Amino acid sequence: MSDAAAIDTTAGPMAGMGELNGRVAITLRVGVLVSALLFATAIIARAATGGVGLLTASPGLDPSAVGDAIVHPSALGLALLGAIVLAATPLVRVVLSFEFFAARRDRAFTALTLFVLVVLLTTVTVGVLR
Repeated sequence: MSDAAAIDTTAGPMAGMGELNGRVAITLRVGVLVSALLFATAIIARAATGGVGLLTASPGLDPSAVGDAIVHPSALGLALLGAIVLAATPLVRVVLSFEFFAARRDRAFTALTLFVLVVLLTTVTVGVLR
């Protein structure tokens, strides 16, 4: 019997972990798939318009230019949206974990996931403001 099969997630402190793992797995798969589709569409759109690369049209890291590229449909906007979806996927995973532990009133894991969420959001905020 494998180690994963030996862990009972139906009772005690591990109750419901199978549910959380399933939700997290689906979230990660969907996030990566949507991101890959956006990147692929961006590459195809750029090639269809005669472009050779996405980097030649890059707005740099100016947040307003990134927003404009996403709002106005373009190959670059699709690629940037794909990057945002890919970067946000782990953040969504932490939010799901926080909600899971908070609903079960597990103070230790709720506090830990809240700490991780604050660190991630602080990092994103500092990155955008720089």
